[in-house]
Amino acid sequence: ATNFMPGRLSITYMKVKNLRGRVDEVNRRLSPYVAFRVGYGEDYLEQKSSSKNCEGHDVTFENDVVSFDLPCPSRYLVGGDVKLTIAIHDDKNNDNNLIGESCISLASILASNGNEIEVKDIKVIKPGDVTTNTKTNLKLVFRGAKVGMIKMHPKLSATEYTRVFISLEDGQSKTALVSTSDTNNGL
Repeated sequence: ATNFMPGRLSITYMKVKNLRGRVDEVNRRLSPYVAFRVGYGEDYLEQKSSSKNCEGHDVTFENDVVSFDLPCPSRYLVGGDVKLTIAIHDDKNNDNNLIGESCISLASILASNGNEIEVKDIKVIKPGDVTTNTKTNLKLVFRGAKVGMIKMHPKLSATEYTRVFISLEDGQSKTALVSTSDTNNGL
């Protein structure tokens, strides 16, 4: 099984391009926001950006940072990978209409520890629509956990975590807080 170190995933830049088709369909302004989900089924974490009023076809969420504390990223493994679902909604009149969604792999990002990774031109598709030209660009960074940095998963009790000592190549050691399900999987 793939084990990822505990840490924080941050999405530091979001840009949605080519909302034209969505704006022209209803001939009105949009108030889009981006919702992110790590995991599937009943076990997932979800965060969203703020809403932006937009008359044009592109919107950039410059000052929004969306973060996920992942004390146990392996908890969200499906088929050997952790997925991030990206959904763009229109919040105009509080109707939360889905503009489109996509899903990307987080495996290389979770293994990058501290390197910012830009993912460009993610095609955002509304279910049943294969002709969209709406795309999004994201910048993501994952930083390994430090003492006091991450929160415990809300669905796990304190007894489901254990502290492990990790020996490093330089002779030093680190302490990590991981779920007992990860320690049972050979971490």
